[in-house]
Amino acid sequence: MQIVSAGSGTGWTTTKKCKSCEAVLKADGGDIYYEVRDEDIKAQQYEMDIEGTYYIICPECENEIKVKAREIPANIREFLRTR
Repeated sequence: MQIVSAGSGTGWTTTKKCKSCEAVLKADGGDIYYEVRDEDIKAQQYEMDIEGTYYIICPECENEIKVKAREIPANIREFLRTR
């Protein structure tokens, strides 16, 4: 996704390459999905707060592309976790 006209958001974007079809994607906070999966619970079972998985879906091949939590600004992570 690409911003044509800046909105009231942070203007944060990330660029990812799909491992399946090799498309290069530019995504913002609205393109990222969040969920807590069984693998997250197992890996972080002794943590006070389970981080979960952040990902985008490739529009070319529908492959899931993970985005590391540390790449996402804290305010966007918090928004994604509460929506």
